[in-house]
Amino acid sequence: MPDLYPPGVCPPPAPDPAGAAAGRNVTRRGLLASASVAGLGLVLEACAGGKPAGHAAQTASTVTVPVMQWANVTVATTTRQIVSEFEKAYPNIRISLQIEPTTNFYSKLETLFAAGTPPGLTFMDPATVLHYASAGALTDLEPLIAKDNYDISDYFAAAVQEYQFKGGLYGLSRGFGNQDIYYNIDLLAKAHLTPPPTSWTAGGWTFADYLTMAQRLTVRDSSGRTRQWGCYVDSGTRGWFPWVWNNGGHILNATRTKSVMSGTATVAALQFLQDLIYRYKVAPTPADLSSEDAAQQFASGIMAMFEDIPADVGFLRQSIGTRFAWGVAPMPKGPGGRYTSGGGIAYALPRAFPHQEEAWTVLKYLNSKAAMTQLTLTGGVFPPRKSVADSPQYLQQAKYPLHMEVFVQAPAVVREDPLTIYWPQINNVWTQQLGSLWDGTTPAKQVCATIDEQVNAILSGA
Repeated sequence: MPDLYPPGVCPPPAPDPAGAAAGRNVTRRGLLASASVAGLGLVLEACAGGKPAGHAAQTASTVTVPVMQWANVTVATTTRQIVSEFEKAYPNIRISLQIEPTTNFYSKLETLFAAGTPPGLTFMDPATVLHYASAGALTDLEPLIAKDNYDISDYFAAAVQEYQFKGGLYGLSRGFGNQDIYYNIDLLAKAHLTPPPTSWTAGGWTFADYLTMAQRLTVRDSSGRTRQWGCYVDSGTRGWFPWVWNNGGHILNATRTKSVMSGTATVAALQFLQDLIYRYKVAPTPADLSSEDAAQQFASGIMAMFEDIPADVGFLRQSIGTRFAWGVAPMPKGPGGRYTSGGGIAYALPRAFPHQEEAWTVLKYLNSKAAMTQLTLTGGVFPPRKSVADSPQYLQQAKYPLHMEVFVQAPAVVREDPLTIYWPQINNVWTQQLGSLWDGTTPAKQVCATIDEQVNAILSGA
């Protein structure tokens, strides 16, 4: 994580909901997270006297560690099982598991921090870790890791680096997603198409190959109505980042002090994505996704390929069942190479929590190999631990998707988000201005010029 907060500069307000770092809108995963609160009855517990639920009352012999996070129903259930196992192993430590919907997670967290009663552990994405670490509100985990000789080398390097700040480590990754291409094997076979490669270092599988495959997989009826989409354009920041990078483009300059999206390669990459929707008509418009999102359309068999993260595997397995065969492939390659975006979620330990050792004990257990293996079996978490990701339990847990090794290879080619002190404001500009790219009203060149103008005003402090 870059050291981008100069002395005396206060960080901006914490990013909005959990998908802020990824630039995603509230999606099926977010709705599932919200549903889990009602379905499981897991709500933020209030302390005595009406104070925020940060520090639960302690007895003489026990310490309670509140753990605040989000989760869909399946992951929440498994997490509760892990908590129960922990409390049997550590009878003097209780865990108050607080599952919150993503829609207001960070606003509640900010309230707890402001009151001086943050939870013992909390979910944070990289942008939020940067926000709170720069304010001195999080515990540096490096001394705890060194004291216990904790094996941080088992984590993917990129999953560690994104939570580092000024030489410290302020979050321990719980999930480390990456963008990949899911595809319907049966539909490819019906169109007499060879499946994409299964390695990030493979040759071929270019932007042109992707377009050709999407065109051959798009099916229209006699009236011209699309009955089967060839592909999908992910409008979230981590959705379009890889296309820019793989085309040789840049988003910010190397020092992250200037927006450079008007560069030829960046404009061409974004124009390609718009053209998939409106010129070639192989991908749905935003309106076409209003009733069913891309994952749902893929699971229904009316979308042949779509870009998504490993955390949707559980939903897809449940939704597809045995109706068709499906697999996963790397992102298409361009003049700039073959990269993907990624990140995920970490547990962070607030400095104001009074029971640091107990919170660290809980964190080590929740992120243990055994606990992480249990979580990955839900299909809703991609493990940041190399030993778990590369294990038979993860790779061979179900017949589909084929080629799950693509997920495991991806961290080696993940490029981190271009985080800066102004990330929330910049992300808002991207979301607002790119809206007219995704709805087809403005070409990429004009959109990128506007973004550069507005983002550079933010970066200059104007």
